[in-house]
Amino acid sequence: MLIRRLNRFGLACVVAVALAALTSVAFGYATAAEALKDGLAKRSQKEYEAAATAFRETLKLDPKQGVARTLLAECLVALNKNDEALAALNEGIADPQQSASDRISFQVKAGDIDRVQKKYDEARAEYGKLLKMDVGDKGSLAKREAARCLAQTDFDQGKFEAAAKGFEESLKFDPEYIFSQYMAGQAYQQAKLNDKAVEAYTKASTMKESQPNYAPAARLALARLYVQLEKLPEAQKTLEDMLALQNLPESTKARAGALLAKVKEKLPAK
Repeated sequence: MLIRRLNRFGLACVVAVALAALTSVAFGYATAAEALKDGLAKRSQKEYEAAATAFRETLKLDPKQGVARTLLAECLVALNKNDEALAALNEGIADPQQSASDRISFQVKAGDIDRVQKKYDEARAEYGKLLKMDVGDKGSLAKREAARCLAQTDFDQGKFEAAAKGFEESLKFDPEYIFSQYMAGQAYQQAKLNDKAVEAYTKASTMKESQPNYAPAARLALARLYVQLEKLPEAQKTLEDMLALQNLPESTKARAGALLAKVKEKLPAK
């Protein structure tokens, strides 16, 4: 009897090892990091089906990999599988084991899926859920994102004054959030509220970067606005100060240099 039980136990172990080996052979992933890396590579090559498979395997190996869930949703959207994308995101939103920041990110992405398809009412409903989420000490982040996303929806619909107010509202919850400060400038400019646009761009141009390139983009937008308003000396100073910055992206440096040359051509000779 004991030998029979040991034989059964041994057989079970063999089966378990074999199944694990088959899974490893089928997908070739020993760790979540390995699966995620492969998914990113496939995604960069626009192999969205293969990338989605890799991100699913990432989540099997590590369910708390929030980046993998967001990227999975993006791949499914690229494959026109929006319902599957929303299901993946909603699974993460409903999982209390996920971090509050990741759950907020998933909810934003759910709204983005509708917004990109110009389903604006549905997008607003999804973004509104951010204000009802239980996210502990991340409440300010949820409120910032709700205001920002609703403002982006207004911007996409051409409601520029409302969008500007929305971006300003998001800054109340995170005064150093450069994206909202930059977009406030864009919205004010589109609404032809040029003085407010200048103020918003100026603030953005001096803010610390949490996302790359927005401060230089704000300086360039400010210089272009000055040109539009025929304030050429202000445009020249803005561009010269910008070109004196260290670590300016080469593409931005080239655009700023070209604009500065045109500004100097228009300025009266000294």
